Amino acid sequence: MIPISKESVYKIKFIAFWKECIKIGMILISPIKMFIIMILRGVISLWNNIFLTVYEHRKHLLAVTYKLVFFIDLILYIVYLIRFYGFKDRENTLIYVLFILSFGSIGITLIFYIYYKILGKNTLLERNVMLTEKYVEELLPPIVKIYGPPRIGKDTTGISFTSILVRRNKRIIPIAMKKIRKICYIFDFQFVNRACNTYYEKFLTSSKSQRRDNFIKLCSKSSIQAFIKERYLTKINYQDLVDEYKEHLKNKITFESEYMYNDGIAKKHFLELLNEYMFLYVRLYIMKHFTLINQPYIEDPATGLTGKKYSAFYEAVATPPAKPYELETEDGKKKYVLSEEIVECPIVDWTMLYESERDSWTNNLDQVASKWGKEHHTREWIAFYGHSYEQVYKISICHDASRQIKYLRELDAFYINVLQRQEYLGAGKRVAILNVFQKITNYFAEKGNLKLDDANNTIIYKRQEKIKYYERLYKATGDDKYLALIEGIQNQELKKTSKFYDKMAKWNKCLLERIEQLQRKYGVIRITATISDQPTAPNLKEATLKQLINRETHLYHEAYRVDFYFRMTDSMGRYNHKYMSDVLESRAKQSTTTFHDVECWEPSMVLTKQSMLHMAYPAGLELYSITKKEVYDRWYKPVNKE
Repeated sequence: MIPISKESVYKIKFIAFWKECIKIGMILISPIKMFIIMILRGVISLWNNIFLTVYEHRKHLLAVTYKLVFFIDLILYIVYLIRFYGFKDRENTLIYVLFILSFGSIGITLIFYIYYKILGKNTLLERNVMLTEKYVEELLPPIVKIYGPPRIGKDTTGISFTSILVRRNKRIIPIAMKKIRKICYIFDFQFVNRACNTYYEKFLTSSKSQRRDNFIKLCSKSSIQAFIKERYLTKINYQDLVDEYKEHLKNKITFESEYMYNDGIAKKHFLELLNEYMFLYVRLYIMKHFTLINQPYIEDPATGLTGKKYSAFYEAVATPPAKPYELETEDGKKKYVLSEEIVECPIVDWTMLYESERDSWTNNLDQVASKWGKEHHTREWIAFYGHSYEQVYKISICHDASRQIKYLRELDAFYINVLQRQEYLGAGKRVAILNVFQKITNYFAEKGNLKLDDANNTIIYKRQEKIKYYERLYKATGDDKYLALIEGIQNQELKKTSKFYDKMAKWNKCLLERIEQLQRKYGVIRITATISDQPTAPNLKEATLKQLINRETHLYHEAYRVDFYFRMTDSMGRYNHKYMSDVLESRAKQSTTTFHDVECWEPSMVLTKQSMLHMAYPAGLELYSITKKEVYDRWYKPVNKE
């Protein structure tokens, strides 16, 4: 029973009435407030665009202004002489116009100059920062080597790149998840999110095949039923959907299903997209970290989250066979223990690998480091990682860029160095028309399906407020009618999506699919590259394909920068660019460590002996006098003879 109180009924009702009045007032004021803010933002944006345009063309505009003022002053002088020698008031209008033009030009120039001195510099800096972020997010190559003399700003540049990419991941992953929610309308994503928090360990492994197998087992549970919404379970048998997904994995070319998404290049099953959604959820909210770095680094200053510690073992592709390992006993004697490495391969998608002082830790004159790298095939990791990972960047800092081995370089006869890849989506007019209809269906789809959970949460919150309100009234009066009202509120059903909204969700999916198909069918890829008969490209010249085609002689110690254009359908979807992914998969399956388990840098931000032992650079182990036993205890284990 609810205990009785002596609180005034009139006071309770008056406070509730006053709160409702304030809510109504805020609702009425909010459109006016939003309109004023929108106008102010538009004016500020327009002024900033004008200022930036003027600043970019300042030299030309100043030259024009100087000439204009000089020309106007010359005319004024001539008019003055004419008036002085007999003419009176006929030229007054002309004089006024010329004075306005002259002083107006000078005044506008002074206004822009004063604004530049007071506020304009910050606007320009902010614009340049945004341009830098745009370049890093869209054009930065996945493997970057930054080099130069000491104290020139190498780490400043590299860490800034890393920070920008971390922010980019945190912004883009929710967008990718939202798109999957729109496409896969048959799944209950509120249930999916709860499952991600419960079964997140199944998605921590760096092996994509293991993640997929874990996901399929999860979907096959009768308590989960492939996360299908209750209203669709009468139409869709969850086990049949799982079996259909397994068949799709065996035949990705001709397999057809109602529950497939075709973007014009590849066909993806809804469960395949759901698997990706759950991994992205765990990647963003459970793993949290996006960096593996060999120096202390604060990944998120707001929370104090530090980066994960990098290790040279993480980039190993092969594991050397077990071998006798020399250890020293307590009495000083030596013994050999047959041991094997502890396999740790925790790298997952959406990760930045950052190595500072790379030429110090892996010097090309260091025979131990060279031998270690060959045994573990770390070169192959750099060559193959693009086959297994998405959105993985490798940033290295050194004082001098490394060079390719001469006996390999001598075999090369022609060099194409790809500098940039740019995609241009096609069918702009048709896509523009379809976008109009897609936005309409998307509005209803979000309203009906995607935002249904949020709407029900709001209803639940309001119910709780009403229940608290009636509880207070019951405490004050003891009247049982309030208990009946509370019971009635608790028994009310939540909202359900109508067939109309379900239909809108299906149409929205079809329109999204058709738009992407058209964009890729008529899209073009531009590849910017240098071509030369030498490994380096000195005296680089600009050239068009037409000029190169019309050449009568072959290249001889020349280098040109040229743009190639390809149809998207000539390459995308016609080959498997990840066909060597299994090279890394085998090691990932053996891994005893997930990305979630990797040590973070300590808040002290100090490089310690324990950290160097973790990173396992041969040169670093020697600098810190780390013993073989310490290395063995961290990175090796005895072979189980059984």
